[in-house]
Amino acid sequence: GFEVLNLVLCGFDFLGNVTIGGFALVRNFIKHNL
Repeated sequence: GFEVLNLVLCGFDFLGNVTIGGFALVRNFIKHNL
């Protein structure tokens, strides 16, 4: 049980980082092109 839970949490962490990184990239792109 615990290994699976750990994997899921790591997955969510990874997705969160990717999402935050994506938002940052989009914000920078918009800033530089307006």
